[in-house]
Amino acid sequence: MADVLYLRVDVDGYYGLRLGVRNLLDLFGEYGVRATFFVNMGREPFYLKYISKLKKSSKSKRSFGRHSWWQKLRMLLLPKGIGIANFNLLREIEKRGHEVEPHAWNHADWNLKLKEIDQKRELEFMSTTYEKCFGRKPTGFAPPAFKFNRETLSILQEMGFEYVSLMGKSPEWLNGIWNFPVTYPRTIEEEILMGGPMSLSRIKEHIEASEYASIYIHADWEGIRGIRLLESLLTMVKTDFGTYKELLNSLR
Repeated sequence: MADVLYLRVDVDGYYGLRLGVRNLLDLFGEYGVRATFFVNMGREPFYLKYISKLKKSSKSKRSFGRHSWWQKLRMLLLPKGIGIANFNLLREIEKRGHEVEPHAWNHADWNLKLKEIDQKRELEFMSTTYEKCFGRKPTGFAPPAFKFNRETLSILQEMGFEYVSLMGKSPEWLNGIWNFPVTYPRTIEEEILMGGPMSLSRIKEHIEASEYASIYIHADWEGIRGIRLLESLLTMVKTDFGTYKELLNSLR
């Protein structure tokens, strides 16, 4: 069984940050959990630009479907800033003992149009905004939907990033940058969609069978609708929690 569980929290949208993160901070404080939060540093997208691509992506349709009709209408007509407009909340996450790193500048562009975007421009906007918030350059990056290519890793190395979080079995050195991977391929939300509440036991069994274990959740779902299911999982897991930053420091 892993001595430490690395919990990764992806914060994709406005409601995930403003509602989900606050719920998670309270829950984590109650259970003594420390996590690494990866935050979308830009703004909500203009979803009308992505209608055709949303129809083809089941994950994107599910993400958009998490919201009420009035929330969807507001998102379509009046997109709000996420990380860029909530520096105080990002600093509060860190003050509560967690790690905060960037997740994207435009989450939808990265997820749905990676081959079309200027990756360096996106990563520079993301990093500059992060630095304005914390007064330091970011250390780690978790690409939306785990999408990346050789160009991504090359740019991250050039910009001084020390780790990326992809999928995998254990930490690995990728020609100049660490990969601290998520080891279980599904979130609680995805497990429930596949097999109901009892499927939480599959995540528990994975953690118990692994020497290195890292799972991920979304503040936009596990922090809101799925908060009680997340709490159930936390009561089932008998291990310490750590951040990727602590893992990085142990490898330096």
